[in-house]
Amino acid sequence: MMKKTMRWLALAGLSLSSGCLEVEGSAPEVCVVQRNIVLAPTSFVDPSALGAIGGLDQVSDEQLEAIADQLSDLLSEVLAVRTSFVFDDSGDLDFLTEEDVSASAHFRRISLTLTGGATETFGFVNALDVRLRSLPEDASATALPEVTLLSCTSDTCDFESDVISQDSQTNVDVVPYIDAGDLEFDILFRGTFPIDGWTMDAEICMDASAKIDVL
Repeated sequence: MMKKTMRWLALAGLSLSSGCLEVEGSAPEVCVVQRNIVLAPTSFVDPSALGAIGGLDQVSDEQLEAIADQLSDLLSEVLAVRTSFVFDDSGDLDFLTEEDVSASAHFRRISLTLTGGATETFGFVNALDVRLRSLPEDASATALPEVTLLSCTSDTCDFESDVISQDSQTNVDVVPYIDAGDLEFDILFRGTFPIDGWTMDAEICMDASAKIDVL
């Protein structure tokens, strides 16, 4: 692992401090890419959206979920579509969690690219949420808090394009999430969706820096 860490730092760039040998570097952008995601308008009413309806603000989460399920069966227009994928190939980043390495990593950019469907833009979308969840390797371990990477509406995101590209809205350190296990990314769309669905690519990018004392 030390050789792997040193090799990565050598590629990233080195700096030396006085007194002891301290190697420090920043990695180029590292991106999690998921291609050919298929989305179909067969999903659900988002329960969290029901809290804004008068008279339902005092209803429990369980009751809201039950109401949402019933509405999903009745409504002819889908209100929300969700997809998620797991990044379980973080082996190249494992060294960031080593005890002798002081490291941090932060998400910087989220890009969604429309690749297929009956529409040429994301103009059918009214709102978008992208979240990160940890999937602990130890099933008995407590999962880290869910993190919102991006939350926007048509007022703050440009949906009239075949690419949605936005800066991350969180500065949470990703290293503890890498250390905990796999990373799950959840993407939630709200809007009026094309009947035939659509396909897209997702690219979620981060940068990383690391420092290690070798003497």
